[in-house]
Amino acid sequence: HDVLQTHGLPRGLLPAGIAAFSHDPATGRFEAVLESPCTSRTEVGLRYNVTVAGQITYGRIAELSGVDAQDLFLWFAVRSIRVDVPSSGVIYFDVGVVYKHFPLSFFEAPPPCVPTSRILLQPHQVTPSRHP
Repeated sequence: HDVLQTHGLPRGLLPAGIAAFSHDPATGRFEAVLESPCTSRTEVGLRYNVTVAGQITYGRIAELSGVDAQDLFLWFAVRSIRVDVPSSGVIYFDVGVVYKHFPLSFFEAPPPCVPTSRILLQPHQVTPSRHP
């Protein structure tokens, strides 16, 4: 979380409970490893994979993988995150189709993250119905 803050980004972009974190200052590449996939439901619904990775520069995370944001009932992959002007109090999430903007205050502290339950679909056999 300190790496985020050092780069002008809020600490709460990554959830609490990171098991391992690596950062290469020369390239800006980082990787956060969580104990399990999880979902954070604070002001913004975010879903995290076991591994969250990207390239961090001041005020921006590019090439982001492992984070999805919820909009209504749909989940969209977050491709990048940026803070253009910190004093504006706004953070932008690139979800492919549009940029979603949120108050920076939503991300002040690392949010609690609930392990995402996995629903296993069992294959089933469908018997065709016969019409008389």
